[in-house]
Amino acid sequence: MKKELQSKVNKDERSMKTQTSFVSKLKKEYGFKDSYSKTAKWFEQNLDSTYFQGKWTADAFTSNKTMFTLGKQAFTQQQFADYLEKGYRNVRKGDPATTVKKQYESWQRAEILAYEEQQLDRKYPEFKALMQEYHDGILLYEIMTDKVWNKAIKDTAGLRNYFEQNAANYQWGQRYNAFVYECRNQDVANQVTNLLKNDTTTSKTVIAVVNKDSELNLRVKTNKYEVEQTNFLKGRDLKKGVNPSFTFEGKVYVIDVEEVIPPGPKQLSEAKGAVTSDYQNYLEKLWLEELSKKHPIIVHDAVLYSLGS
Repeated sequence: MKKELQSKVNKDERSMKTQTSFVSKLKKEYGFKDSYSKTAKWFEQNLDSTYFQGKWTADAFTSNKTMFTLGKQAFTQQQFADYLEKGYRNVRKGDPATTVKKQYESWQRAEILAYEEQQLDRKYPEFKALMQEYHDGILLYEIMTDKVWNKAIKDTAGLRNYFEQNAANYQWGQRYNAFVYECRNQDVANQVTNLLKNDTTTSKTVIAVVNKDSELNLRVKTNKYEVEQTNFLKGRDLKKGVNPSFTFEGKVYVIDVEEVIPPGPKQLSEAKGAVTSDYQNYLEKLWLEELSKKHPIIVHDAVLYSLGS
């Protein structure tokens, strides 16, 4: 624990030294001028023990002289007073002059780093371009969310109207309403087939018998399966009732078809995911058409083709 604490202290010290060096560099770059000795006396004389309790204020202070300058920007006594009032936490108790000096250095360092951040666009054009790209990307995302993605989800009337106008695009292929017996091997499949010859035998009975020794022998599932969208049924012509077993990807299947359902239209609830996606694409297309009318795109071919030369 002691080593970890010492490691953290050393890391913090290295970080502070690096930051101090960077701030010193910025001071030189921006022509830093300090007037602390002429502007800090009131704070040193009026800071008392209430400061460490968060009760001290500078309400009685009316002067607003410049304490330091950076570039063309002045940083004043009133700004420092505000920093003092808000920054009392985590300040070690000490005499007023020492406390004010340390707080001044912290405030000065924070303001210098903030000033540098404001200059990044000017100093680094690539950074400015990257930030603009991020800004535009976030803005585009917000607009798309409002006009396309969320609208498609919230506009239930519009979604239903779109579905009704495009119902032909949402059709079921042939389906089997069936029990699917996925068997470990051919012996298990034969046992399942024999059990299902009795019309009164249920899937629960089959599972109880076949999986008596091992639950790995048989897995049963039931659903309405669309033939061409189900890998183990694709291309198979099954009949109502228990069909002959077949092997697919190392497993043996016995299919008990209760109903062969011919192709037909889907209900909105059955196709909602696909309809919503298509409706979003539709809304996006309308939005882009609206934008192109408001803001026509003009391509200067001569300039475009000169880029590669």
